[in-house]
Amino acid sequence: MRLPAPVALLYDMLPPPAAEAALSLYGLRNPLRERTWGKILRRCAASETWNEEEQSRYVSARLRTLLAHALLDVPRYRPYRSLLGELRGPDEHVVALLREFPVTTKAEVSEDPTAFMAASVPDRCCIVSHTSGTTGTPLALRITRNAVAVSDALWWRRTLWAGYRRGDSEARLVLSPAVPLRGPWSAVPYRRSRTDRRLHLSPFHLEERTVDELRRQIVRFRPDFLLGYSSSLYILTTLREAPIATDDWRPKAVLYSGDSLHPHQRERLESSFRAPIRGLYGCMERVISAADCAQGNLHLSLIDGYVEGQLTGEPPAEGPYVTGLLNAAMPLLRYDLGDALAFRRGFKCPCGRTLPVIEPVITREDDVLVTPSGRRVGSAVAEAFKGLPGLRMAQVVQRSARHLEVLVDTRERDYDPVAATVRKRLGRFTFGEMEVTVTRRAALAIRHGTKARLIINEYRPELSGLPGRPGQGFEPGRGA
Repeated sequence: MRLPAPVALLYDMLPPPAAEAALSLYGLRNPLRERTWGKILRRCAASETWNEEEQSRYVSARLRTLLAHALLDVPRYRPYRSLLGELRGPDEHVVALLREFPVTTKAEVSEDPTAFMAASVPDRCCIVSHTSGTTGTPLALRITRNAVAVSDALWWRRTLWAGYRRGDSEARLVLSPAVPLRGPWSAVPYRRSRTDRRLHLSPFHLEERTVDELRRQIVRFRPDFLLGYSSSLYILTTLREAPIATDDWRPKAVLYSGDSLHPHQRERLESSFRAPIRGLYGCMERVISAADCAQGNLHLSLIDGYVEGQLTGEPPAEGPYVTGLLNAAMPLLRYDLGDALAFRRGFKCPCGRTLPVIEPVITREDDVLVTPSGRRVGSAVAEAFKGLPGLRMAQVVQRSARHLEVLVDTRERDYDPVAATVRKRLGRFTFGEMEVTVTRRAALAIRHGTKARLIINEYRPELSGLPGRPGQGFEPGRGA
């Protein structure tokens, strides 16, 4: 939910009862969305049990259509039009043809997004989506409404696999304007929406002063599911030792996404909520997704994207690279997500689904920020970099109790507006407790090995909750 600035300001001024009435009115759309997603999932239900030949047939058919469209209509790929005749070959040849195309990087898309836009797809059929930059590189993307709807349905399927039934309730610890960060009522860290049975919790209010109230609201609401960023869920459980689940209530499942979940964090969530922990892997580019089944195995969706090596049984020499299969408005071929993906070859999941199973994906190793009042903020700070033209990459470093330095890679002409917006947003996210300085650094590198670091806490690293920190009990070699 993204509101126009005047509407957002008005909403932030509303007392909680009025805000909850507005949320309940807005929530009327969610049952309608679920019905749409249900129709989409029924159409692609057969894909969950396709054999290898059927999977290959689907991927190659989608690639024929997508590659022909890209070669004819997308500026980045027009120089490769000579490959059009190759699309008439057998299925395995079409899949192999991908290697003739260049690798697409996030930096290229960020630098010139129009080069990847199809001229024949009208704007009325698209939305513009801004990634939040949790890997340090925010993007502006043009995505067809159909691709968004299918992708949303595939993401929601994780909740269905976890046991969702119509009318189930949900507590959400994710970035949302439902809980204001400014105005006279910003100290209240939650809001309820009655029509869609949602309890909205703020990942920016996680501190000693509010944690007991947040926990009380969860238990009082008794949600069937708890959904949140991995880092925020973990912080919620570590601010108090006692479990959140009670003798007469526990959720059906805890659903995490947004950042990696390390073994010690999973154990903490399991002991606090006494419920299964189910993950979702995806990206705002809508080129790939995977969800945990009831057995806890991460199944690739297959419908939305093709990972090189997925059909051949052999890991690629480099990459792996992903080609989105849904978005005709901005086709991304051989897209480098920057994540390490590994297939569990020959594994047959007890859930009965034949969708490819991948190993748990660790995309980042982020610290958390700690404000002077004790607030702890994880990867939700990525919202500060969303929709900023000219920003190539960013990293937040906590230098002291009251100081954040934000390193940004921008062109010189873009630096001033980017810096002003970042200072304003991070000031709001930390409730004015932190001094924020923004430093321009060309060719900023924020990766350690294959993992991005959006947040680095040099002041209180022992509170980060990352593996390898003192007392965290990280077990080397285990997946997230």
